[in-house]
Amino acid sequence: MTSRVANLAFGLRDRVSAHVIALALYGVVAFLPELGQEVDLANREARHAEIAREMAATGQFLVPRVCGELYPDKAPLFNWTASLLFRLTGRADYFLTRLPSALSAIAVLAAVYLLGRRWFSAPAALIAAVVWGTSPLVALWARQSRSDMLL
Repeated sequence: MTSRVANLAFGLRDRVSAHVIALALYGVVAFLPELGQEVDLANREARHAEIAREMAATGQFLVPRVCGELYPDKAPLFNWTASLLFRLTGRADYFLTRLPSALSAIAVLAAVYLLGRRWFSAPAALIAAVVWGTSPLVALWARQSRSDMLL
């Protein structure tokens, strides 16, 4: 009897892991390609890239600045993540500026699934995650350097 319960629990864990891995792979395929492109550049992406670049260059992370001027319009969480990537890699580009948004979208896919599974059922959770992940607004924000996806 004990081995039967263990097999059932192990199989359930495998299914949850398989769903989360599949959703993460979808997120990688849907959100990561062409993050470094500069053809379709949103108007505020250059501003966020410059704020993060200045943070990484000066080491001043508390007060965001753009071209030396204070920029109190948005919370600095997004700029912190991008500037950390700039410092870790030693380069500043649009791919690294957009990467936190894409990774946040992938994390939210997994979170929607796991919370939906806990509160409702596995099929409902999978449907909710797929619907959320294929939403046009989510796909757009995941590929742009916006603080909205982190929130």
